[in-house]
Amino acid sequence: MILGRVVGTVTSTIKHPDHVGWRLLVVRPIGAGGEVKGDPIVAIDTTQAGVGETVLVMREGNGVRQI
Repeated sequence: MILGRVVGTVTSTIKHPDHVGWRLLVVRPIGAGGEVKGDPIVAIDTTQAGVGETVLVMREGNGVRQI
């Protein structure tokens, strides 16, 4: 899992069929103290998070499939 802060949303005219109906967020990884830890990533939003909120991003295959 990655701790991150939502910095924006992604607008797409064409999506992979598995992503249709899901909102995409731009998330910047952060450390426990809030410091930036890497480049932004795109994540599927399952919790209706908003810009500025701190989120956990799952990257492991099995955990992601269970969600």
